[in-house]
Amino acid sequence: MRDTRTREAQADKLFREIIEIADDAGGDYITTSDGKTIVDHENIQRSRLRVDARKWAAARLAPRKYGDRVEHDVKGGDFQPAILIQVGGNEREDDANLIEGD
Repeated sequence: MRDTRTREAQADKLFREIIEIADDAGGDYITTSDGKTIVDHENIQRSRLRVDARKWAAARLAPRKYGDRVEHDVKGGDFQPAILIQVGGNEREDDANLIEGD
């Protein structure tokens, strides 16, 4: 039980770091030598990688809280598919002709 709480606490810390990284726009823009402000795509990609790595780790540490959720929409009772496909529709007529002797 203690291990579970420890892993969840670690995942919570990673989650807080994700928020900090996402909110930090510092370094997203740089000023060139001629005074133009341009987007620093390398910094943005590195931030995205840092966030993704923390999301992955948090999902492994606390999967019930931070893992991918898979939901199954199961209908009970008389479920019928929307489309029915009949394979070999002419075979029944051929079989009927053989039985009748035609």
